[in-house]
Amino acid sequence: MGDDKMIDKLFYIVDVLILLGYIGYIVLILINNKKKLKKVDGFNATKDILHDYDNINIVKNNSYVTCYNIKRKVIKIANKMYDGKSVSDVSIPLIEAGISAADNSKNKAINIFRYIIPNLKLLYILPIILIAINSVTYNISDAKVGVVFGLIFGIISFILINIKCDSRDYIYFNLKNNRKEILDFVNKVILMDKIILVGEIVFIMRCLLILFNVY
Repeated sequence: MGDDKMIDKLFYIVDVLILLGYIGYIVLILINNKKKLKKVDGFNATKDILHDYDNINIVKNNSYVTCYNIKRKVIKIANKMYDGKSVSDVSIPLIEAGISAADNSKNKAINIFRYIIPNLKLLYILPIILIAINSVTYNISDAKVGVVFGLIFGIISFILINIKCDSRDYIYFNLKNNRKEILDFVNKVILMDKIILVGEIVFIMRCLLILFNVY
């Protein structure tokens, strides 16, 4: 009975942590949209920080998505952020710039992902899929499958966090202006990713508890 109650509690904790990470990221962007930076915009900040990488192209993306295409080595900056001067408008393209720099430094994980997906942003749908899996995981068969998915998704999240940490380090050593505001933003983005990772770890714990409870 006690284990059943814990399994039920972990069910809600998984969803809360993963959703908290996503909601925290959205709130972070909205808050920092109101904070303006001087003499800089998304495009120029990205171009300046990548002065050593002529092989990386920067283009305007006529959508709301800013991403680095790892197959074509192109940074696509969302229409709003391209000329935007807010902390969010500048920081998000810089994160992608840092990822592109890591890619050019032969990051092994990015090289593997290159064969599967065009950009790393697509991997951020996996925790949402895990919430769906969590909602149907109640018996031993479900838990066995859940452990496998939880481990795969958790490892991917861990790798993505490491890639973003490499991006942050590149920004730290190469950014000349507005370092405090931008690095604070990047660190909070990484924190949101870590919260999501904790949610995935809790999901694995829930699956293991279901297995041990059965036996």
